[in-house]
Amino acid sequence: MEYKARNFVQESYDTNDAYGKSVLTDWLMTQDWVNKIIDEEDYGVDLEVIDHKGRTHLFEAEVKGNYPWNDKESFPFNTVSFLGRKEKWKHNGFYYALVCAETKALCIAHSSEIFKDEYREVKQINTGHRNGLDAFYRVPKDICRWIPSLKK
Repeated sequence: MEYKARNFVQESYDTNDAYGKSVLTDWLMTQDWVNKIIDEEDYGVDLEVIDHKGRTHLFEAEVKGNYPWNDKESFPFNTVSFLGRKEKWKHNGFYYALVCAETKALCIAHSSEIFKDEYREVKQINTGHRNGLDAFYRVPKDICRWIPSLKK
């Protein structure tokens, strides 16, 4: 099956990538287990996080807008939609973090919990940036970890 809606959109990337990584990094820096955060632009998984034992954890950030939420209760859907095009990195095992554009809250799930056949949905997309078929994974929101925005 050809997924035309997966084509890279530079404008969307330019608008959202730095913001999403910044919000995720701000939260990661509050975590006691984090020793070092590496953000090297290679269009792969966004961040490598080294813990105090020297283990690497991968994080991908994606910004979601137009429906503000701050926690599981205020999230307006029963499932959380993760992009199928990120499945290409699942063999690495990574944490997929959705960043609320309006509130900076986070919704995080591990790739091993997201990319399962029972959550997969293929649908037609027609937005200003994307057009064609694409796959999504609609994960029950109880599987995700919800992190309210940091108070500053």
